[in-house]
Amino acid sequence: MNQLLPADIAATLPPLYSQEDVADPLVVVKFFHPMSHWTWYATEFDPLEGIFFGWVYGDFPELGYFSLAELEAVKDPLGLGIERDIHFTPTRLSEVKKWHEKSSLRQAPVMIYLIVDEEPDFTSVIVLAQRMARLLFAMNFHRATWISDLDENQMPDIASAAFDRIAVRITPLFDVRFLEMAKEVFIAVFTSQIAESLVDYFLKWYEQQQMHPPEERGNE
Repeated sequence: MNQLLPADIAATLPPLYSQEDVADPLVVVKFFHPMSHWTWYATEFDPLEGIFFGWVYGDFPELGYFSLAELEAVKDPLGLGIERDIHFTPTRLSEVKKWHEKSSLRQAPVMIYLIVDEEPDFTSVIVLAQRMARLLFAMNFHRATWISDLDENQMPDIASAAFDRIAVRITPLFDVRFLEMAKEVFIAVFTSQIAESLVDYFLKWYEQQQMHPPEERGNE
């Protein structure tokens, strides 16, 4: 018939009204929802109409009719639907009710679904940006008057332009958010490297000036 009620299982269900006069009818099939206390115990079934009769354990347990189509249509926010207990063996209704006597569930549980958008891990991008900045600084450090000619107000713009030239080659490898983070780190590291090196650079330059005054160099 279908996955919820295969034909061989449906064939074991007595027809509707066949247990109407039975004091303790036999429950043949059990359906349940994996995330709820709702359970459907079928005692009879009409295969043409797809209608069951049985005991429904929900907010208010009672005997009544329920349809196969209704069971199949149930889907919770996670996409879970009604399932058939494949391990259930036919049991008298009185015994089934005893299973639930100790249960105090009469209200559907409150289910909270929390969907968390994980924060991206920028660790590798930060490390890459730091190395890129230090490498660019090292490559230009020994160029004549490179540092001394830098305008401190233009340092962020220079670093930004340098990163953009490099980013052209690595853009396909990273998400836009990663590139934005990398650029911020690159500019910060690059400018801090320059700031840390300016004092040392000018001290060395001053020492060279003292060791080789302009007139000495001119006489050479």
